[in-house]
Amino acid sequence: MFYILSRFVASMASPVFWIVVLFIVALFIRNSRRRLVVGAIVFLLTLLFSMPTVYKRVENMWIEPVIAPFDTTQRYDYAFVPGGMTSYDTINHVIQYGEPAERIVETARLYRKGYISKLIISSDGAPNTDSIAFKKLMKETFDIKPEDILIEDKARNTMENFTFTIEKFGPMLKDKNVVVINSAMFMRRTMLCCEKTGFKSDFYSVDYDVTTYTQEGWEQYVPNIIVMEHWMDLGHEWIGYIGYLLFL
Repeated sequence: MFYILSRFVASMASPVFWIVVLFIVALFIRNSRRRLVVGAIVFLLTLLFSMPTVYKRVENMWIEPVIAPFDTTQRYDYAFVPGGMTSYDTINHVIQYGEPAERIVETARLYRKGYISKLIISSDGAPNTDSIAFKKLMKETFDIKPEDILIEDKARNTMENFTFTIEKFGPMLKDKNVVVINSAMFMRRTMLCCEKTGFKSDFYSVDYDVTTYTQEGWEQYVPNIIVMEHWMDLGHEWIGYIGYLLFL
């Protein structure tokens, strides 16, 4: 039930949703002055949420507290990587990388350098469709031994990533050195899930682009409709974090 409710609420995280709602409301307002006010609000919201520099400043405030260099003095028995960075192409029967592919790329780099011994990949759109194809890709691309990859294939969200992984691999993780590697955008919710489930680990954030404001170009002040999609991702993360904090 929580999963369904969270997905429904998350669908309203997009600024486009509320801008369209206000636009429709404006169409039905008979009072010209009130219609003008609502129209002005729609314009300002569209301008605000489509400007890259505004989004980057807010995103940076969210992710900067969880960003730190990888501790090269550590050696980890397991790297736990929540899914969502790959999917299975049923036409060509191959694994396709998604936007957060840096999670697995960086994890593979650390594995090759000897900082990590084994990988645990949890589902949420990751290699749950064909784990054999995923392991084959990891072997061909990064030379990761198939026996060094453990897969949890039932999770649908971040909390389930941890609860199902604990159910499946909990005993072998006891007293082991584990690092959770996830995109910086999702790391706060990831850390909260660890706290809620008692999953003991270190954390390493990847897949981020912290902009130095003094280095911004003029294009950061030009409205870009694609930025609204990024706001939806960030809003979804805020809603998920609050939901996990209050109800789990």
